[in-house]
Amino acid sequence: MSYGGQSVPLKAIPESYKESLKSLPESREHADDVLVYDNTADGKGHRLVARFIAGELVKTTHSFPEWLRSLFGPDLNGDVKQRERPSPGR
Repeated sequence: MSYGGQSVPLKAIPESYKESLKSLPESREHADDVLVYDNTADGKGHRLVARFIAGELVKTTHSFPEWLRSLFGPDLNGDVKQRERPSPGR
């Protein structure tokens, strides 16, 4: 708050979280690059579970959380397109 943030009542956080998950699938259509992380409480911190480039799934982890499957189920069942990384210029 000392940096100008906006206070949010604690009871509003769960609903805000649900709304943000609803908009996640559509957000990939409006962004060049979307990285999706999972920070499920397992003591290991966050991990990258999916990456979309130009709305297209290009990378996923081998074992992804159920919430990811519920949001992107049909996409996760298809073939993931691998994009080549640009080589560093010399």
